[in-house]
Amino acid sequence: MPGAPLFGYPPIYYPNTTDFSAASPIVVRAGETAQLNFAVARRQYYPVHIPVANPPAAGGINLNVHPMGHPSPGWSLGYNPADEAIEGTLPDGTYTVEANEFGEPHLSGIVNFNVRGAPAESSPLRLIPNTPLTVTVREEFTSEQNGPQMMIMNPNGSRRMPDVNVSLISMEEFESFGGFNRTRPAEGSDEHTLLLENVGPGRYKVRVASSRGYAASIESGGADLLHQPLVVGLGGGTPPIEITMRDDGGEVSGTVEGAKDAGLNPQAGDANRPFRFVYLLPLGDSFLEYPPMTQFQGEAFSLPEVPPGTYLVLVYPDTPVDLPYGDDEAVQALKNKGQIIQVEPGQKTSVRVRMATDGEGE
Repeated sequence: MPGAPLFGYPPIYYPNTTDFSAASPIVVRAGETAQLNFAVARRQYYPVHIPVANPPAAGGINLNVHPMGHPSPGWSLGYNPADEAIEGTLPDGTYTVEANEFGEPHLSGIVNFNVRGAPAESSPLRLIPNTPLTVTVREEFTSEQNGPQMMIMNPNGSRRMPDVNVSLISMEEFESFGGFNRTRPAEGSDEHTLLLENVGPGRYKVRVASSRGYAASIESGGADLLHQPLVVGLGGGTPPIEITMRDDGGEVSGTVEGAKDAGLNPQAGDANRPFRFVYLLPLGDSFLEYPPMTQFQGEAFSLPEVPPGTYLVLVYPDTPVDLPYGDDEAVQALKNKGQIIQVEPGQKTSVRVRMATDGEGE
C-alpha cells in the first residue's frame, strides 16, 4: 500500500555481532558439516535523499554505503539522475556514502548522515576532482647503465624517463575510490619528476618496480612508505612521493640441505635434474612489489641485487600454491620452515636451508 511503512531484513547477517570487522568466519573442512543458527530481526526502512551538489553531465555515479566507521558489504543506495540525488531506503543508523564518477577529471565525494525513525535527507554531497600526486625519483647508482633507457618525445625534444614503474595498491577492505593510476612525466619539470594521476582518497601501498636497482627509500611528508601506507585525503593535498633508487643490493647464495637427487647418475646432465624454487619473504611489513625468488637445479642457488632487509628464506621442490607474501604475521609462522637472514647493501650473505615439504607454503 503506498505510504505504508516499509519493513525488511538487514542485507548481511553476522553471528553474535553487527560489525563486519568483528565477525567470526565459518570454517568448514573437507567432509565436515557445519550447523548454523540465524536469528534475524525485521527492521523498518526509511526513504533516504542525498542531493548531489554538482551532478555529472553524463553517466552515473558509483556508490559505496556502509555504517559510519565500519566498512561492510551489503548496503546500497542508487543515483537518480532525474532528481540529481542519491536515493533509496535504509534502517535506523549512522551511515557513510562514498561516491566516485569516472569522467575527466575523475571525481570523488563523501558524506555522513543519520537515519532516525523518519525519512532522512542529508547535506549535499559534492564531487571533488582527484588531484595527481607528484613523484620525484633520485638515482644513486654506482655502476654504469647496463640496459635500454626509456625515452619520451615532446615538442622540445626527447627526455629520459626514470626506469621505474610506480603503482598504488589499495589497502581498503572495500575499495570505493578505485581507478587506474596512470604515471606520466610532469610537464615543465626535470626528467626525474613524474605525476601519478587519478588518486582517490584512501590508504595505499606504494610499490616500485624497476629493471635496474631497487627502491632504497620511499617517503612522503616524513612517512616511510616502504613500511607504512600512503594516506590520501579527499581532494589531494598529499606531500610528494620521494623515491631513492640504488643498485648496491646484496647477494644471497645458499645450499639446500638434503637436496641430493636420489637415483640420478652424477654424470647426468642438468636437463635431468629437477628444478627447485627459492623465495625470500620480507619480514617487517615490507611493501616490496614481489619477493625475490629464483628457480635452480642441484643443491646451490644464488640471487643477486637483493634489496637490503630481513628475509625468511624458503626452498620448495615445486612452486607453492599460495605464499603469505605481505602478511608479516603469517610469514613469521613459517620461520621454522626456513632460515631468517639479514641482507646488507653490497654484501654477500650465505645460508644453508632445508627443503620445505609440499603444502607448507599454502
